[in-house]
Amino acid sequence: MPPFYPDRQTTDLFSFALVDATHRDGLQPSWTQVVIAPTFLKDDTDRCPTLVDLTSMGNGERAQWCDALHRETLNREEARSSMLLASRAPITAVAQHLAQRLVLRMPETGQRMQWRFFDPGTLLQMPRILGPGGMSWLMGPVSSVAVPWAGEWTCLQQPEAARPHHFYMDDHHLAALLRVGVINRVLAQGSPPMDATDWVEQSAAIDTFVRQGQDQHGLVTQADLIAYALHAHTVHPAIHTHPRMRAVLQTLQSASPEDELNYQELTCTLEPDEWRHMAAELEHPNRQEAPTS
Repeated sequence: MPPFYPDRQTTDLFSFALVDATHRDGLQPSWTQVVIAPTFLKDDTDRCPTLVDLTSMGNGERAQWCDALHRETLNREEARSSMLLASRAPITAVAQHLAQRLVLRMPETGQRMQWRFFDPGTLLQMPRILGPGGMSWLMGPVSSVAVPWAGEWTCLQQPEAARPHHFYMDDHHLAALLRVGVINRVLAQGSPPMDATDWVEQSAAIDTFVRQGQDQHGLVTQADLIAYALHAHTVHPAIHTHPRMRAVLQTLQSASPEDELNYQELTCTLEPDEWRHMAAELEHPNRQEAPTS
């Protein structure tokens, strides 16, 4: 399959561009565009993305805009568009569907929150989290999206055999979606991914660490989960089994709320050499110090 390139022919198919609020100032009034805004926000739409019809641009404008988008993608810069969308539906119908998907309702409180599924690094994790039925529910009238991330374009297709009307966003899905914010922050502190596939694989591995921190060690706050998953991701996957870390985690589990202890505070004073030493001990648990004469 040839590399994706947003030229005239390609953007006749992928004719809609989702532009985040931070890049809305660069949009020309003459271009057909619709703000993607959940109804509960009412007039507070300053932080909402916009859907732009690329075919409403002049030929020269479209070529210049898409060439710049492609360069930003290859250079791993913040791209002016979060994704390009292919759909036969009119722009208003696509925008309305996406606005509905921007909302998550918390099961315990009923509170509505805005869900930034369109962030490229987040969107690439959705097939793993939502599955085919969930992706069909998410994409709706969109047949395909092209995502600029990690130095390349990745195309996600509408699952053919999925049944979106039978998809139910359960507590398992919601918990997984809420973990994505932690995962993204951990990945942002590590080495850049080789490509989009590497990003997706790393995100799945980090998700395991985040769930481990929650389920096995009772970590709750985002800061603690980020710190815990970052140590597992960058120091050693089994760092929690080292005696020093077991002591830290036991201290946290034994503490009362009045103690105001947290994982981040108890580990932030450890020096890089100490982390490396713990990782080495986990890799070679039976290694003995050489005897001195």
